[in-house]
Amino acid sequence: MPAALKSGVHRRFVIVVSIPVVVTLLLWVLYLLPAQLRYARVAKYVPDLATGIDANRSRAEDVEEEEHIDRKRNNFWRMMLYILFIIYPSMSSTVLRHFECKDIYGTEFLLTDLRVECGTSTWRTCAYVGIGLIGVYPVGIPVFFWLLLFLIRKVLRSPRHKDL
Repeated sequence: MPAALKSGVHRRFVIVVSIPVVVTLLLWVLYLLPAQLRYARVAKYVPDLATGIDANRSRAEDVEEEEHIDRKRNNFWRMMLYILFIIYPSMSSTVLRHFECKDIYGTEFLLTDLRVECGTSTWRTCAYVGIGLIGVYPVGIPVFFWLLLFLIRKVLRSPRHKDL
């Protein structure tokens, strides 16, 4: 085990901030990737060169398959947005709590675990990771939501959405 993860609080910190990444990858691999691969395999069919028609597939089947992939992709993004919305407070709190130290008789201790001294090499290692994670969780998630809304602002301003 790396020296930086000997402390239980640091090990827990790394595990907790890694869970959303693992869940995202699992969702992608188990939910979206199989549909993409199936579509890629089906889309590789070669029509009969003499007639230009594939006897085994119709255009309607192609359209249906593309619609299926679009539904899968939309469901995947819907799940991801829900997950991001749910994890935002706890992940932000976890990342920012690593920088909250309390002075006790001239020595700084981590407020979440007073057995861990702030400023040690182990704490600094996790602090460097934490600085990057501040960009991912407390700053990155709201910026991501803002960017999504910014990109679809014309759609949201359309007459169809005025009543919302």
